[in-house]
Amino acid sequence: MRRPVLPLDEEVKKEWIDWQQVAQKTALVSGIFTLLLFSFLVVNHINLNADDPLQTTQLIAYKQQLAEDSSNEELKETIRDIDSALRIQLFDRYHKQTVGGRVLAVSLAIFFLSLRIAWMNKPLPPEPGPDPHKAQEHRREMRLGRRAVFALILVMCCFTVVLSATVKRDAPNYVDPDAVEEPSEPVIPTWDALLAQWPSFRGAGANAVVNVPKWAQQWTKETARWHEQISLDGLNSPIIWNNKLFVTGAIEAQRYIYCINIKTGKTAWKYRVKDVPLSPSEHPATEDWTGYAAPTAACDGNNVYAVFANGDMVAVNMDGELQWAMNTGFEGNMYGFSASLAIYDAFVYVQVDQAEGSFMMAIDSLSGKVAWEQDRDYAGSWGSPSLFVDGDTALVVTTGNPDVVAYDAKTGDIKWKHELFSGDVAPTPISANGIIYVCNMACPLAAIKPDGTILWKNEDGSWPDTSSPVTDGEHIWLLDAMGTLTCVQCSDGKKVYEESLEGDFVTSPTIVNNELLMISDKGVVYVVDKSPTFKINRTFESGIPMKASPTFDKSGNMYLRSSKDVYCIGAQ
Repeated sequence: MRRPVLPLDEEVKKEWIDWQQVAQKTALVSGIFTLLLFSFLVVNHINLNADDPLQTTQLIAYKQQLAEDSSNEELKETIRDIDSALRIQLFDRYHKQTVGGRVLAVSLAIFFLSLRIAWMNKPLPPEPGPDPHKAQEHRREMRLGRRAVFALILVMCCFTVVLSATVKRDAPNYVDPDAVEEPSEPVIPTWDALLAQWPSFRGAGANAVVNVPKWAQQWTKETARWHEQISLDGLNSPIIWNNKLFVTGAIEAQRYIYCINIKTGKTAWKYRVKDVPLSPSEHPATEDWTGYAAPTAACDGNNVYAVFANGDMVAVNMDGELQWAMNTGFEGNMYGFSASLAIYDAFVYVQVDQAEGSFMMAIDSLSGKVAWEQDRDYAGSWGSPSLFVDGDTALVVTTGNPDVVAYDAKTGDIKWKHELFSGDVAPTPISANGIIYVCNMACPLAAIKPDGTILWKNEDGSWPDTSSPVTDGEHIWLLDAMGTLTCVQCSDGKKVYEESLEGDFVTSPTIVNNELLMISDKGVVYVVDKSPTFKINRTFESGIPMKASPTFDKSGNMYLRSSKDVYCIGAQ
Protein backbone atom coordinates (compact mmCIF):
# COMPACT_ATOMS: atom_id res chain seq x y z
CA MET A 1 0.00 0.00 0.00
CA ARG A 2 1.05 3.62 -0.44
CA ARG A 3 2.50 5.61 2.41
CA PRO A 4 -0.02 8.17 3.76
CA VAL A 5 0.59 11.81 2.92
CA LEU A 6 -0.39 13.23 6.23
CA PRO A 7 2.10 13.26 9.10
CA LEU A 8 1.82 10.24 11.39
CA ASP A 9 1.35 10.63 15.08
CA GLU A 10 3.50 8.66 17.50
CA GLU A 11 0.90 5.93 18.07
CA VAL A 12 0.51 5.28 14.34
CA LYS A 13 4.29 5.26 13.81
CA LYS A 14 4.65 2.43 16.34
CA GLU A 15 2.28 0.20 14.35
CA TRP A 16 3.25 1.31 10.84
CA ILE A 17 5.74 -0.80 8.84
CA ASP A 18 8.09 1.12 6.56
CA TRP A 19 7.58 -1.11 3.50
CA GLN A 20 9.84 0.98 1.29
CA GLN A 21 12.81 0.50 3.62
CA VAL A 22 12.15 -3.26 3.96
CA ALA A 23 11.84 -3.64 0.20
CA GLN A 24 15.01 -1.65 -0.46
CA LYS A 25 17.07 -3.80 1.92
CA THR A 26 15.60 -7.00 0.50
CA ALA A 27 16.41 -5.82 -3.03
CA LEU A 28 19.98 -4.99 -2.01
CA VAL A 29 20.61 -8.40 -0.41
CA SER A 30 18.90 -10.40 -3.17
CA GLY A 31 20.67 -8.35 -5.85
CA ILE A 32 24.12 -9.05 -4.38
CA PHE A 33 23.25 -12.74 -3.97
CA THR A 34 21.93 -12.93 -7.54
CA LEU A 35 25.08 -11.31 -8.92
CA LEU A 36 27.38 -13.71 -7.03
CA LEU A 37 25.31 -16.77 -7.95
CA PHE A 38 25.16 -15.67 -11.59
CA SER A 39 28.98 -15.31 -11.67
CA PHE A 40 29.43 -18.78 -10.17
CA LEU A 41 27.08 -20.35 -12.73
CA VAL A 42 28.89 -18.66 -15.62
CA VAL A 43 32.30 -19.94 -14.42
CA ASN A 44 30.91 -23.44 -13.81
CA HIS A 45 29.27 -23.38 -17.23
CA ILE A 46 32.59 -22.57 -18.92
CA ASN A 47 34.36 -25.37 -17.03
CA LEU A 48 31.64 -27.92 -17.82
CA ASN A 49 31.87 -27.11 -21.51
CA ALA A 50 35.62 -27.66 -21.64
CA ASP A 51 36.89 -30.14 -24.27
CA ASP A 52 37.10 -33.08 -21.87
CA PRO A 53 36.74 -32.41 -18.12
CA LEU A 54 37.69 -36.02 -17.36
CA GLN A 55 41.10 -35.86 -19.03
CA THR A 56 43.31 -34.69 -16.20
CA THR A 57 47.08 -34.56 -16.53
CA GLN A 58 47.44 -37.48 -14.15
CA LEU A 59 44.90 -39.65 -16.00
CA ILE A 60 46.50 -38.90 -19.38
CA ALA A 61 49.90 -39.90 -17.99
CA TYR A 62 48.50 -43.19 -16.64
CA LYS A 63 46.84 -43.97 -19.99
CA GLN A 64 50.13 -43.37 -21.77
CA GLN A 65 51.78 -45.82 -19.38
CA LEU A 66 49.01 -48.34 -20.08
CA ALA A 67 49.58 -48.03 -23.84
CA GLU A 68 53.17 -49.14 -23.22
CA ASP A 69 52.24 -51.88 -20.73
CA SER A 70 48.71 -53.06 -21.60
CA SER A 71 48.93 -56.07 -19.26
CA ASN A 72 49.44 -54.00 -16.07
CA GLU A 73 46.29 -54.89 -14.09
CA GLU A 74 47.23 -52.64 -11.13
CA LEU A 75 47.50 -49.65 -13.48
CA LYS A 76 44.13 -50.49 -15.04
CA GLU A 77 42.52 -50.53 -11.58
CA THR A 78 44.11 -47.16 -10.77
CA ILE A 79 42.69 -45.69 -13.99
CA ARG A 80 39.23 -47.03 -13.15
CA ASP A 81 39.38 -45.50 -9.63
CA ILE A 82 40.50 -42.09 -10.91
CA ASP A 83 37.88 -42.13 -13.66
CA SER A 84 35.16 -43.02 -11.15
CA ALA A 85 36.21 -40.20 -8.78
CA LEU A 86 36.27 -37.67 -11.60
CA ARG A 87 32.80 -38.71 -12.74
CA ILE A 88 31.40 -38.30 -9.22
CA GLN A 89 32.83 -34.78 -9.12
CA LEU A 90 31.51 -34.03 -12.61
CA PHE A 91 27.96 -35.15 -11.89
CA ASP A 92 28.06 -33.18 -8.61
CA ARG A 93 28.86 -30.06 -10.65
CA TYR A 94 26.02 -30.88 -13.05
CA HIS A 95 23.66 -31.10 -10.07
CA LYS A 96 24.93 -27.79 -8.65
CA GLN A 97 24.44 -26.13 -12.03
CA THR A 98 20.83 -27.34 -12.21
CA VAL A 99 19.98 -26.36 -8.64
CA GLY A 100 21.85 -23.07 -9.04
CA GLY A 101 19.77 -22.18 -12.09
CA ARG A 102 16.56 -22.71 -10.11
CA VAL A 103 17.83 -20.68 -7.15
CA LEU A 104 18.90 -17.91 -9.55
CA ALA A 105 15.37 -17.74 -10.95
CA VAL A 106 13.91 -17.46 -7.42
CA SER A 107 16.46 -14.81 -6.35
CA LEU A 108 15.72 -12.77 -9.50
CA ALA A 109 12.03 -12.92 -8.73
CA ILE A 110 12.64 -11.73 -5.15
CA PHE A 111 14.94 -8.95 -6.38
CA PHE A 112 12.44 -7.55 -8.90
CA LEU A 113 9.49 -7.98 -6.53
CA SER A 114 11.39 -6.03 -3.87
CA LEU A 115 12.10 -3.23 -6.35
CA ARG A 116 8.42 -3.14 -7.25
CA ILE A 117 7.30 -2.92 -3.62
CA ALA A 118 9.87 -0.17 -2.93
CA TRP A 119 8.59 1.80 -5.92
CA MET A 120 4.95 1.40 -4.89
CA ASN A 121 5.75 2.71 -1.42
CA LYS A 122 7.50 5.82 -2.67
CA PRO A 123 5.95 8.94 -0.93
CA LEU A 124 3.52 11.05 -2.97
CA PRO A 125 4.32 14.69 -3.70
CA PRO A 126 3.08 17.12 -0.99
CA GLU A 127 -0.25 18.97 -1.24
CA PRO A 128 -1.70 21.02 -2.82
CA GLY A 129 -0.82 18.61 -5.58
CA PRO A 130 1.74 18.26 -8.21
CA ASP A 131 2.39 20.74 -10.89
CA PRO A 132 0.78 19.42 -14.11
CA HIS A 133 4.09 19.49 -15.93
CA LYS A 134 5.88 17.75 -13.05
CA ALA A 135 3.11 15.16 -12.82
CA GLN A 136 3.48 14.35 -16.51
CA GLU A 137 7.23 14.07 -16.06
CA HIS A 138 6.70 11.83 -13.05
CA ARG A 139 4.40 9.51 -15.00
CA ARG A 140 6.91 9.34 -17.85
CA GLU A 141 9.69 8.39 -15.39
CA MET A 142 7.51 5.68 -13.89
CA ARG A 143 6.67 4.29 -17.36
CA LEU A 144 10.33 4.24 -18.41
CA GLY A 145 11.28 2.62 -15.12
CA ARG A 146 8.73 -0.16 -15.57
CA ARG A 147 9.92 -0.77 -19.13
CA ALA A 148 13.54 -0.89 -17.99
CA VAL A 149 12.71 -3.39 -15.25
CA PHE A 150 10.72 -5.60 -17.64
CA ALA A 151 13.52 -5.44 -20.23
CA LEU A 152 16.10 -6.42 -17.59
CA ILE A 153 13.91 -9.31 -16.46
CA LEU A 154 13.53 -10.51 -20.06
CA VAL A 155 17.30 -10.33 -20.75
CA MET A 156 18.18 -12.19 -17.54
CA CYS A 157 15.58 -14.88 -18.19
CA CYS A 158 16.75 -15.40 -21.78
CA PHE A 159 20.37 -15.61 -20.65
CA THR A 160 19.44 -18.12 -17.95
CA VAL A 161 17.59 -20.29 -20.50
CA VAL A 162 20.55 -20.19 -22.91
CA LEU A 163 22.97 -20.98 -20.09
CA SER A 164 20.91 -23.98 -19.03
CA ALA A 165 20.40 -25.27 -22.56
CA THR A 166 24.09 -25.26 -23.45
CA VAL A 167 25.32 -27.17 -20.40
CA LYS A 168 26.68 -30.63 -21.23
CA ARG A 169 24.15 -33.00 -19.66
CA ASP A 170 26.05 -36.20 -20.41
CA ALA A 171 29.49 -37.09 -19.15
CA PRO A 172 32.11 -38.13 -21.71
CA ASN A 173 31.99 -41.82 -22.60
CA TYR A 174 33.76 -44.17 -20.23
CA VAL A 175 37.05 -45.50 -21.58
CA ASP A 176 37.62 -49.13 -20.66
CA PRO A 177 41.33 -49.61 -19.81
CA ASP A 178 41.14 -53.03 -21.48
CA ALA A 179 40.00 -51.46 -24.72
CA VAL A 180 43.17 -49.65 -25.71
CA GLU A 181 42.76 -47.87 -29.04
CA GLU A 182 45.00 -48.85 -31.90
CA PRO A 183 47.73 -46.25 -32.45
CA SER A 184 47.30 -43.91 -35.42
CA GLU A 185 50.91 -44.48 -36.49
CA PRO A 186 52.53 -47.93 -36.82
CA VAL A 187 54.17 -49.12 -33.61
CA ILE A 188 56.39 -52.19 -33.54
CA PRO A 189 55.09 -54.26 -30.59
CA THR A 190 57.40 -55.57 -27.90
CA TRP A 191 57.38 -59.26 -27.04
CA ASP A 192 55.52 -58.45 -23.81
CA ALA A 193 52.89 -56.59 -25.83
CA LEU A 194 52.42 -59.65 -28.03
CA LEU A 195 52.16 -61.92 -24.98
CA ALA A 196 49.38 -59.68 -23.61
CA GLN A 197 47.25 -60.34 -26.73
CA TRP A 198 46.43 -63.50 -28.71
CA PRO A 199 48.19 -62.49 -31.94
CA SER A 200 48.81 -65.84 -33.66
CA PHE A 201 48.19 -69.59 -33.51
CA ARG A 202 47.84 -70.66 -29.83
CA GLY A 203 49.00 -67.19 -28.74
CA ALA A 204 52.46 -65.61 -28.92
CA GLY A 205 55.01 -68.46 -28.88
CA ALA A 206 52.28 -71.00 -29.74
CA ASN A 207 52.24 -72.22 -26.11
CA ALA A 208 48.47 -72.04 -25.37
CA VAL A 209 48.85 -71.34 -21.64
CA VAL A 210 46.11 -69.13 -20.20
CA ASN A 211 45.87 -67.48 -16.78
CA VAL A 212 42.56 -65.66 -16.36
CA PRO A 213 40.36 -64.53 -13.43
CA LYS A 214 37.65 -67.05 -14.37
CA TRP A 215 36.39 -69.05 -17.34
CA ALA A 216 33.35 -71.09 -18.32
CA GLN A 217 32.98 -74.37 -16.48
CA GLN A 218 30.48 -75.81 -18.95
CA TRP A 219 28.79 -74.59 -22.12
CA THR A 220 26.77 -75.45 -25.20
CA LYS A 221 26.19 -73.49 -28.37
CA GLU A 222 22.84 -72.40 -26.93
CA THR A 223 24.51 -70.81 -23.89
CA ALA A 224 27.16 -68.94 -25.91
CA ARG A 225 27.40 -65.22 -25.17
CA TRP A 226 27.19 -64.61 -28.91
CA HIS A 227 27.33 -66.52 -32.18
CA GLU A 228 28.34 -65.05 -35.54
CA GLN A 229 28.23 -66.91 -38.83
CA ILE A 230 30.63 -65.97 -41.61
CA SER A 231 30.30 -66.79 -45.29
CA LEU A 232 33.28 -69.10 -45.92
CA ASP A 233 34.72 -72.13 -44.15
CA GLY A 234 38.20 -72.47 -42.67
CA LEU A 235 40.24 -74.55 -40.21
CA ASN A 236 42.18 -71.60 -38.77
CA SER A 237 41.80 -70.49 -35.15
CA PRO A 238 40.64 -67.00 -34.10
CA ILE A 239 43.25 -64.42 -33.13
CA ILE A 240 42.55 -61.35 -30.98
CA TRP A 241 43.99 -57.85 -30.67
CA ASN A 242 42.21 -55.71 -28.07
CA ASN A 243 38.50 -55.86 -29.00
CA LYS A 244 38.93 -57.26 -32.51
CA LEU A 245 38.84 -60.94 -33.48
CA PHE A 246 40.11 -62.14 -36.85
CA VAL A 247 39.49 -65.35 -38.78
CA THR A 248 39.82 -66.24 -42.45
CA GLY A 249 37.67 -68.28 -44.79
CA ALA A 250 38.09 -69.46 -48.36
CA ILE A 251 36.98 -71.62 -51.23
CA GLU A 252 39.04 -72.18 -54.36
CA ALA A 253 37.79 -68.99 -56.05
CA GLN A 254 37.35 -66.67 -53.03
CA ARG A 255 39.40 -65.70 -50.00
CA TYR A 256 38.26 -63.46 -47.11
CA ILE A 257 39.52 -61.97 -43.85
CA TYR A 258 36.79 -61.33 -41.26
CA CYS A 259 36.95 -58.88 -38.33
CA ILE A 260 34.46 -59.43 -35.49
CA ASN A 261 33.91 -57.10 -32.53
CA ILE A 262 34.34 -59.32 -29.46
CA LYS A 263 32.01 -57.11 -27.37
CA THR A 264 29.02 -57.27 -29.73
CA GLY A 265 29.78 -60.41 -31.74
CA LYS A 266 29.02 -58.56 -34.97
CA THR A 267 31.21 -58.56 -38.07
CA ALA A 268 32.91 -55.16 -38.18
CA TRP A 269 34.27 -55.65 -41.69
CA LYS A 270 35.40 -58.30 -44.15
CA TYR A 271 38.08 -57.99 -46.78
CA ARG A 272 38.13 -59.99 -50.01
CA VAL A 273 41.63 -61.00 -51.11
CA LYS A 274 42.00 -60.57 -54.86
CA ASP A 275 44.34 -59.31 -57.57
CA VAL A 276 47.41 -60.48 -55.63
CA PRO A 277 50.60 -60.08 -57.72
CA LEU A 278 51.96 -63.39 -59.09
CA SER A 279 48.95 -65.31 -57.77
CA PRO A 280 48.85 -68.68 -59.64
CA SER A 281 46.28 -69.13 -62.37
CA GLU A 282 45.70 -72.73 -61.24
CA HIS A 283 45.13 -73.49 -57.57
CA PRO A 284 47.67 -75.92 -55.98
CA ALA A 285 46.26 -79.30 -55.01
CA THR A 286 44.51 -79.24 -51.63
CA GLU A 287 42.91 -82.05 -49.63
CA ASP A 288 39.26 -81.52 -48.72
CA TRP A 289 39.87 -81.91 -44.99
CA THR A 290 42.69 -79.32 -45.09
CA GLY A 291 40.64 -76.81 -47.04
CA TYR A 292 41.60 -73.45 -48.49
CA ALA A 293 42.04 -71.48 -45.25
CA ALA A 294 43.88 -73.72 -42.79
CA PRO A 295 46.68 -71.32 -41.68
CA THR A 296 45.86 -69.11 -38.69
CA ALA A 297 46.43 -65.40 -39.30
CA ALA A 298 48.67 -63.08 -37.24
CA CYS A 299 48.27 -59.53 -35.93
CA ASP A 300 50.60 -56.91 -34.42
CA GLY A 301 48.13 -54.09 -33.73
CA ASN A 302 49.06 -52.35 -36.98
CA ASN A 303 47.86 -54.95 -39.47
CA VAL A 304 46.35 -58.40 -39.66
CA TYR A 305 48.33 -60.80 -41.86
CA ALA A 306 46.75 -63.77 -43.61
CA VAL A 307 47.96 -66.48 -45.99
CA PHE A 308 45.87 -68.95 -47.99
CA ALA A 309 46.21 -72.35 -49.67
CA ASN A 310 47.22 -70.86 -53.05
CA GLY A 311 50.09 -68.95 -51.40
CA ASP A 312 48.38 -65.53 -51.55
CA MET A 313 49.35 -63.40 -48.55
CA VAL A 314 48.06 -59.93 -47.60
CA ALA A 315 48.41 -57.33 -44.87
CA VAL A 316 45.22 -55.42 -44.03
CA ASN A 317 45.11 -52.66 -41.42
CA MET A 318 42.79 -52.70 -38.42
CA ASP A 319 40.06 -50.96 -40.43
CA GLY A 320 40.14 -53.48 -43.28
CA GLU A 321 42.27 -51.51 -45.75
CA LEU A 322 44.90 -53.31 -47.85
CA GLN A 323 48.51 -52.41 -47.00
CA TRP A 324 50.40 -54.88 -49.18
CA ALA A 325 49.95 -58.19 -51.01
CA MET A 326 52.23 -60.90 -52.36
CA ASN A 327 52.28 -64.56 -53.30
CA THR A 328 54.59 -66.69 -51.18
CA GLY A 329 55.37 -69.13 -53.98
CA PHE A 330 53.61 -72.20 -52.58
CA GLU A 331 53.18 -74.74 -55.38
CA GLY A 332 51.70 -77.70 -53.52
CA ASN A 333 52.41 -80.70 -51.29
CA MET A 334 50.65 -83.87 -50.23
CA TYR A 335 47.92 -82.30 -48.06
CA GLY A 336 47.94 -78.61 -48.91
CA PHE A 337 49.20 -75.47 -47.18
CA SER A 338 48.46 -75.35 -43.44
CA ALA A 339 51.43 -73.66 -41.69
CA SER A 340 50.18 -70.73 -39.61
CA LEU A 341 51.93 -67.37 -39.50
CA ALA A 342 54.17 -66.32 -36.60
CA ILE A 343 55.07 -62.76 -35.62
CA TYR A 344 57.85 -61.02 -33.72
CA ASP A 345 59.28 -57.50 -33.72
CA ALA A 346 58.84 -56.09 -37.28
CA PHE A 347 58.64 -59.50 -38.96
CA VAL A 348 55.98 -61.96 -40.09
CA TYR A 349 57.30 -65.52 -40.53
CA VAL A 350 56.13 -67.90 -43.23
CA GLN A 351 57.15 -71.58 -43.44
CA VAL A 352 56.64 -72.99 -46.93
CA ASP A 353 57.36 -76.72 -47.05
CA GLN A 354 56.31 -78.30 -50.34
CA ALA A 355 57.13 -81.05 -52.79
CA GLU A 356 60.08 -79.10 -54.21
CA GLY A 357 61.72 -75.79 -53.35
CA SER A 358 60.84 -75.46 -49.64
CA PHE A 359 61.93 -72.33 -47.79
CA MET A 360 61.52 -70.26 -44.64
CA MET A 361 61.22 -66.49 -44.86
CA ALA A 362 60.65 -63.37 -42.79
CA ILE A 363 58.65 -60.49 -44.27
CA ASP A 364 58.92 -56.87 -43.11
CA SER A 365 55.49 -56.36 -41.55
CA LEU A 366 55.08 -52.73 -42.63
CA SER A 367 56.49 -52.78 -46.16
CA GLY A 368 55.78 -56.35 -47.28
CA LYS A 369 59.35 -56.80 -48.49
CA VAL A 370 61.23 -60.05 -47.83
CA ALA A 371 63.66 -59.40 -44.94
CA TRP A 372 65.42 -62.78 -45.18
CA GLU A 373 64.90 -66.19 -46.74
CA GLN A 374 66.45 -69.62 -46.17
CA ASP A 375 66.08 -72.68 -48.42
CA ARG A 376 64.87 -75.87 -46.75
CA ASP A 377 65.63 -79.34 -48.08
CA TYR A 378 62.37 -80.84 -46.82
CA ALA A 379 59.71 -82.37 -49.04
CA GLY A 380 56.73 -81.36 -46.92
CA SER A 381 55.55 -80.63 -43.38
CA TRP A 382 52.46 -79.09 -41.86
CA GLY A 383 53.60 -77.69 -38.54
CA SER A 384 53.79 -73.95 -37.88
CA PRO A 385 56.87 -71.93 -36.92
CA SER A 386 57.01 -70.81 -33.29
CA LEU A 387 58.96 -68.07 -31.52
CA PHE A 388 61.31 -68.66 -28.62
CA VAL A 389 62.23 -65.37 -26.94
CA ASP A 390 64.43 -65.20 -23.84
CA GLY A 391 66.26 -61.93 -23.19
CA ASP A 392 68.43 -61.14 -26.20
CA THR A 393 67.81 -64.55 -27.74
CA ALA A 394 65.03 -64.71 -30.33
CA LEU A 395 64.67 -67.90 -32.37
CA VAL A 396 62.20 -69.09 -34.98
CA VAL A 397 61.88 -72.84 -34.40
CA THR A 398 60.53 -75.09 -37.15
CA THR A 399 60.02 -78.82 -37.65
CA GLY A 400 60.19 -80.89 -40.81
CA ASN A 401 61.34 -84.22 -42.13
CA PRO A 402 64.01 -84.89 -40.87
CA ASP A 403 65.13 -81.79 -38.91
CA VAL A 404 64.13 -79.39 -36.19
CA VAL A 405 65.77 -76.09 -37.16
CA ALA A 406 66.27 -72.85 -35.17
CA TYR A 407 66.75 -69.62 -37.12
CA ASP A 408 67.89 -66.27 -35.76
CA ALA A 409 64.62 -64.33 -35.75
CA LYS A 410 66.15 -61.11 -37.12
CA THR A 411 68.84 -62.34 -39.52
CA GLY A 412 67.63 -65.77 -40.58
CA ASP A 413 70.95 -67.41 -39.76
CA ILE A 414 70.62 -71.08 -38.83
CA LYS A 415 71.66 -71.32 -35.18
CA TRP A 416 71.33 -75.11 -34.91
CA LYS A 417 69.44 -78.09 -36.27
CA HIS A 418 68.96 -81.73 -35.25
CA GLU A 419 67.83 -84.73 -37.24
CA LEU A 420 64.98 -86.09 -35.14
CA PHE A 421 61.96 -86.72 -37.36
CA SER A 422 60.57 -88.84 -40.16
CA GLY A 423 57.26 -89.13 -42.00
CA ASP A 424 54.63 -86.39 -42.01
CA VAL A 425 55.47 -83.74 -39.41
CA ALA A 426 52.67 -81.51 -38.07
CA PRO A 427 52.96 -80.63 -34.33
CA THR A 428 54.24 -77.11 -33.60
CA PRO A 429 57.21 -76.58 -31.20
CA ILE A 430 56.50 -75.14 -27.74
CA SER A 431 58.66 -73.74 -24.91
CA ALA A 432 58.70 -73.01 -21.17
CA ASN A 433 61.30 -71.97 -18.60
CA GLY A 434 63.95 -71.47 -21.27
CA ILE A 435 63.58 -74.95 -22.83
CA ILE A 436 62.17 -75.84 -26.27
CA TYR A 437 60.10 -79.03 -26.75
CA VAL A 438 59.45 -80.76 -30.08
CA CYS A 439 57.69 -84.00 -31.01
CA ASN A 440 56.08 -86.03 -33.78
CA MET A 441 54.30 -89.37 -34.10
CA ALA A 442 56.72 -92.35 -34.05
CA CYS A 443 59.60 -89.95 -33.42
CA PRO A 444 61.30 -88.65 -30.26
CA LEU A 445 59.86 -86.13 -27.88
CA ALA A 446 62.90 -83.90 -27.22
CA ALA A 447 63.89 -81.08 -24.87
CA ILE A 448 66.42 -78.63 -26.36
CA LYS A 449 68.26 -75.70 -24.81
CA PRO A 450 68.39 -72.37 -26.71
CA ASP A 451 72.01 -73.06 -27.68
CA GLY A 452 70.94 -76.31 -29.39
CA THR A 453 71.99 -78.74 -26.66
CA ILE A 454 69.60 -81.70 -26.41
CA LEU A 455 68.77 -82.32 -22.74
CA TRP A 456 66.84 -85.54 -23.26
CA LYS A 457 64.80 -87.56 -25.75
CA ASN A 458 61.90 -89.91 -25.14
CA GLU A 459 60.92 -92.29 -27.93
CA ASP A 460 58.55 -94.42 -25.86
CA GLY A 461 55.19 -92.71 -26.09
CA SER A 462 52.06 -92.16 -28.15
CA TRP A 463 53.04 -88.77 -29.49
CA PRO A 464 50.60 -86.72 -31.58
CA ASP A 465 50.54 -86.70 -35.38
CA THR A 466 48.48 -83.49 -35.73
CA SER A 467 47.85 -81.58 -32.51
CA SER A 468 50.59 -79.69 -30.68
CA PRO A 469 51.68 -80.38 -27.07
CA VAL A 470 51.32 -78.04 -24.09
CA THR A 471 53.44 -77.50 -20.98
CA ASP A 472 53.40 -75.60 -17.70
CA GLY A 473 57.17 -75.94 -17.29
CA GLU A 474 56.90 -78.93 -14.96
CA HIS A 475 54.97 -81.39 -17.13
CA ILE A 476 54.17 -81.80 -20.81
CA TRP A 477 50.81 -83.11 -22.06
CA LEU A 478 50.49 -84.67 -25.49
CA LEU A 479 47.22 -85.73 -27.17
CA ASP A 480 47.18 -87.92 -30.25
CA ALA A 481 44.42 -88.18 -32.86
CA MET A 482 42.89 -91.28 -31.22
CA GLY A 483 42.49 -89.61 -27.84
CA THR A 484 45.56 -90.93 -26.01
CA LEU A 485 46.66 -88.34 -23.44
CA THR A 486 50.24 -88.68 -22.22
CA CYS A 487 51.92 -86.73 -19.43
CA VAL A 488 55.72 -86.57 -19.06
CA GLN A 489 58.08 -84.72 -16.76
CA CYS A 490 59.90 -81.68 -18.10
CA SER A 491 62.98 -82.41 -16.02
CA ASP A 492 63.90 -85.76 -17.59
CA GLY A 493 61.16 -86.71 -20.09
CA LYS A 494 59.93 -89.67 -18.06
CA LYS A 495 56.34 -90.70 -18.59
CA VAL A 496 53.98 -89.93 -15.71
CA TYR A 497 50.78 -91.42 -17.13
CA GLU A 498 49.10 -92.43 -20.38
CA GLU A 499 45.28 -92.50 -20.50
CA SER A 500 42.61 -92.76 -23.19
CA LEU A 501 39.82 -90.27 -23.91
CA GLU A 502 36.90 -91.16 -26.14
CA GLY A 503 36.78 -89.50 -29.53
CA ASP A 504 39.01 -88.20 -32.31
CA PHE A 505 41.06 -85.07 -31.75
CA VAL A 506 42.57 -82.53 -34.15
CA THR A 507 42.53 -79.50 -31.85
CA SER A 508 45.49 -78.93 -29.55
CA PRO A 509 45.11 -78.95 -25.75
CA THR A 510 45.15 -75.68 -23.80
CA ILE A 511 46.18 -75.03 -20.19
CA VAL A 512 43.64 -72.78 -18.48
CA ASN A 513 44.67 -71.86 -14.94
CA ASN A 514 45.03 -75.22 -13.17
CA GLU A 515 43.21 -77.32 -15.74
CA LEU A 516 43.83 -78.90 -19.12
CA LEU A 517 41.17 -78.26 -21.80
CA MET A 518 40.64 -80.65 -24.74
CA ILE A 519 37.80 -80.68 -27.28
CA SER A 520 37.11 -83.56 -29.66
CA ASP A 521 36.12 -83.30 -33.31
CA LYS A 522 32.47 -83.85 -32.32
CA GLY A 523 32.55 -81.21 -29.59
CA VAL A 524 32.94 -83.43 -26.53
CA VAL A 525 34.83 -81.42 -23.91
CA TYR A 526 37.32 -82.93 -21.44
CA VAL A 527 38.69 -80.83 -18.59
CA VAL A 528 41.53 -82.67 -16.83
CA ASP A 529 43.25 -81.66 -13.64
CA LYS A 530 46.70 -80.13 -14.22
CA SER A 531 48.56 -82.45 -11.92
CA PRO A 532 50.79 -85.55 -12.14
CA THR A 533 47.74 -87.66 -11.36
CA PHE A 534 45.20 -88.25 -14.12
CA LYS A 535 41.85 -86.87 -13.03
CA ILE A 536 38.94 -85.77 -15.22
CA ASN A 537 37.36 -82.80 -13.49
CA ARG A 538 34.39 -82.73 -15.87
CA THR A 539 33.33 -83.81 -19.33
CA PHE A 540 30.29 -82.77 -21.36
CA GLU A 541 28.95 -82.42 -24.90
CA SER A 542 29.08 -78.84 -26.12
CA GLY A 543 27.36 -79.44 -29.43
CA ILE A 544 30.09 -77.46 -31.22
CA PRO A 545 32.23 -79.67 -33.53
CA MET A 546 35.85 -78.54 -33.31
CA LYS A 547 38.88 -78.76 -35.59
CA ALA A 548 40.39 -75.36 -34.72
CA SER A 549 42.08 -74.75 -31.38
CA PRO A 550 40.33 -72.38 -28.91
CA THR A 551 41.33 -68.78 -28.21
CA PHE A 552 41.03 -66.74 -24.99
CA ASP A 553 40.99 -63.06 -24.13
CA LYS A 554 42.37 -61.50 -20.93
CA SER A 555 38.98 -61.63 -19.19
CA GLY A 556 38.61 -65.40 -19.65
CA ASN A 557 36.12 -65.32 -22.52
CA MET A 558 36.75 -68.21 -24.92
CA TYR A 559 36.31 -68.06 -28.69
CA LEU A 560 35.61 -71.16 -30.76
CA ARG A 561 35.72 -71.48 -34.53
CA SER A 562 33.61 -74.33 -35.98
CA SER A 563 33.50 -74.26 -39.77
CA LYS A 564 31.55 -71.06 -40.62
CA ASP A 565 30.48 -70.42 -37.03
CA VAL A 566 32.30 -68.33 -34.44
CA TYR A 567 31.19 -68.53 -30.80
CA CYS A 568 32.01 -66.53 -27.70
CA ILE A 569 31.78 -68.57 -24.50
CA GLY A 570 31.57 -66.01 -21.73
CA ALA A 571 33.64 -66.26 -18.56
CA GLN A 572 31.53 -67.51 -15.63
